Amino acid sequence: MNVIIALSFFLCSFALHAADNSRPSEADIFGNSAATKPKPDAFETGEVKDNALQIGGKYYQRLIISGAEGRSFGDTPISSPLQFDGFLDAQP
Repeated sequence: MNVIIALSFFLCSFALHAADNSRPSEADIFGNSAATKPKPDAFETGEVKDNALQIGGKYYQRLIISGAEGRSFGDTPISSPLQFDGFLDAQP
């Protein structure tokens, strides 16, 4: 019995939703898409000469050999630290 009542409420609410025509159309909400033109890009028109996206960085590497008296060449410590800094800078 409860299933029949729940099903009837569901069907009634679906029928009321389908009958509701007071919703505005998409053309009313968003406007006519054929009439609106996109704004031209500032770089295309030559209005702005600077590049809006700057990409850069720094690469730094060095080699350190620490030799000592009485130590063989095979036992000499060698280190090679590496640094890399990169950035992307975008301006609107």
